Amino acid sequence: MSQSITYKIRHGQPSEADYLTALVMRSQGSWGYPDAWMDLWRERLTITSEMMEGMVTLIAEDQGVIKGFWCRTPEWSVEKPTRGFFFVEPDAIRQGCGRQLFQAMKVELLKRHVDAFSIIVEPKAVPFYLKMGGMKISEIESNVPIRMLPVIHFDLTK
Repeated sequence: MSQSITYKIRHGQPSEADYLTALVMRSQGSWGYPDAWMDLWRERLTITSEMMEGMVTLIAEDQGVIKGFWCRTPEWSVEKPTRGFFFVEPDAIRQGCGRQLFQAMKVELLKRHVDAFSIIVEPKAVPFYLKMGGMKISEIESNVPIRMLPVIHFDLTK
């Protein structure tokens, strides 16, 4: 991490869905994926206000600018990964944003009596999730041929 910023963490609002979708596309696009793959993923990476109404969302801001967010369905399963989003602006990577959002997410989940969960993650982000205490337990097929998506399990009691 080159420098650490203290981000303001707050709950997200459904009215922010379009902004968060644009952030998702910038963040996912920063991995250098081909445009054809990004187009293929666009629907799956789109967040709607209706979707957000049924999800728990935490936003990380720096000086009033959204730099990252975590958004997830409130149903938690250890066995089956749940739907959600965890994205950081490319200029906020390695600035402490993801780590601070993850820590806030853990607090939020423990308040909701969730002590373990599994998520499907971006393959290039696996080192981050392992640093956060996750364990890779399996992989599932992507909608892109020959691309597998890791499933990471977290036990929040440890």
